[in-house]
Amino acid sequence: MPGQSATDRELTRRLAAELESFKEKSTAVGDDHVTYELYYRPEHEKFAQMSKISELELRIRTLEAVVGSKESESSVLLRDTHSDSKSLTSAAAALEEKLSLLDLDEIDQIEARLQSVLYHMTQIAGKKEAVEKADEESKVDELYDLVKEWDRVAEIGRAV
Repeated sequence: MPGQSATDRELTRRLAAELESFKEKSTAVGDDHVTYELYYRPEHEKFAQMSKISELELRIRTLEAVVGSKESESSVLLRDTHSDSKSLTSAAAALEEKLSLLDLDEIDQIEARLQSVLYHMTQIAGKKEAVEKADEESKVDELYDLVKEWDRVAEIGRAV
């Protein structure tokens, strides 16, 4: 029959084989006959279809529980995708891209770049200290000159 599943075909084949074996036994023993009645109802096909649909719905619910069924729930997975599609495929690609950063070669390159940045930051901090110290010294010199000038004014004020 067209539209039968593999299990239905297997059951039909096994039933035919059993009938043939029983037929051979009954002719040898002398039994009169064996009667099998098979009934098919269209509801059985509908039941099988509903069973498949419920199985698919269960799988979808499981997927939605893992991934999230609403935009707000799935945003954790999809927020780092670079494409506009916002699909699970793009989320998987984004995760793979992040995972590739954990490659030892990438980590070594990142570490080297960070060492270079640290070296430059240390140099900048040293130059900043030197500039601040020079600025402080110039202010001290300026104050010293101002005090000297006031000393002269004070001496002139005493003389008068």
